[in-house]
Amino acid sequence: MNETLKSGEQHRIAIYCDGACEPNPGRMTIGVYCADPLIAISRDVGPGTNNVAECLAAIVALEEAARLGVTCFVLHSDSRLLCNWTSGQYQCRSATAQQCIPQIRQLLLDLQAELRWIPGRANPADGLSRQLLLSPPSQPQNL
Repeated sequence: MNETLKSGEQHRIAIYCDGACEPNPGRMTIGVYCADPLIAISRDVGPGTNNVAECLAAIVALEEAARLGVTCFVLHSDSRLLCNWTSGQYQCRSATAQQCIPQIRQLLLDLQAELRWIPGRANPADGLSRQLLLSPPSQPQNL
């Protein structure tokens, strides 16, 4: 998988995020992946919905990029709803997700990052979020 993207002559790092929930609503897990710099995060984040899990995965990905000093990258998500909420194309009606969207927008702006939709089968973070759903629940980690 190509982990950098060409933008004219500029190469941009690709970071992937994914949220999962089973059942929905139910146990939420998240995954974040990047090849270089290596980021591989898999977390249990407590009860909620799939859409909230997608939002939390984006926040964790952006915060980890900030912690590592990564800027000007592309954050990939397989959630069309997250991408459309963040761009303002759709209005967010979920009270919990509404609390996340301004934070995601601000982090994207601060990090000069772009959020793009990709198909789920092309998202390496999907496996990181789903693998936790196969194991017994752990104590949810604070974000």
